[in-house]
Amino acid sequence: MLAFASLGGLVAAPHAGAADPIQVSTINDGTFHTCAIRVSGQAVCWGRNEVGELGDGTEEKRLTPANVSGLTDAIAISVGEFHTCAIRKSGQAVCWGLNDYGALGDGTEEKRLTPVNVSGLTDAVAISAGQYGTCAIRESGQAVCWGSYLSGDGTQELRLTPTNVSGLTDAVAISSGNLHSCAIRTSGQAVCWGDNYYAQLGETYDWADVVEGMLRTGGAPLVASEAELVAAREGARDAGYRADATGSAGLAGVPQLARAGAFSERSAIAVLMTGVER
Repeated sequence: MLAFASLGGLVAAPHAGAADPIQVSTINDGTFHTCAIRVSGQAVCWGRNEVGELGDGTEEKRLTPANVSGLTDAIAISVGEFHTCAIRKSGQAVCWGLNDYGALGDGTEEKRLTPVNVSGLTDAVAISAGQYGTCAIRESGQAVCWGSYLSGDGTQELRLTPTNVSGLTDAVAISSGNLHSCAIRTSGQAVCWGDNYYAQLGETYDWADVVEGMLRTGGAPLVASEAELVAAREGARDAGYRADATGSAGLAGVPQLARAGAFSERSAIAVLMTGVER
């Protein structure tokens, strides 16, 4: 069973009279709040609580660990920007806090002050909460994501419930960032998808290759002159491309980016991280 933010399985020494110390191996911190799992399985959180991210049924800031309501059997926990997610012993994934863009995976965009089940995700072995979205790994190795607009399913549609990451059926670890996510395959190969404005996907490319590949279908140029290609390349650098289910990136008839061996500033499918493998 995978648990994020592992510190080597250490357990904090209990203070005098403490019967239930916090298990350090399952602590996870975000920008403004922190959560952990006690040895008993009780999830606790503390810090900012403006949108219910502590899961105690309130929106009151907590200076010390507060029990997450009803979550007494947690085995993994992940803290996002404004929400938190965990996995129960049964494999059921739960989330709470801000639900803008469907980050909680319950099929709504309603804020939740206590844990709610992630729809249909009863076999989770790993989970990672990002800024406005969340990703997880099923027992089979299939990676799933929801929330935000970058779920790795080949589109930029908003997903309110878990959606399969395209082609990623052998994941062993996963991590969600602000607008992108990454995972590790069983082979040790790292893959990423989502926003790539600062090259956070780790894919190297040359703008000329990207644009030329996108403006060709089966080797047939879709532009009449080199000047048009140069203009398209400059426009790409300024505006950035967005790949959709057909890889059109907003241009009619453009092939999938993978066919050109390069990717746009936002990749809707998982791409290999250059030079990162076992």
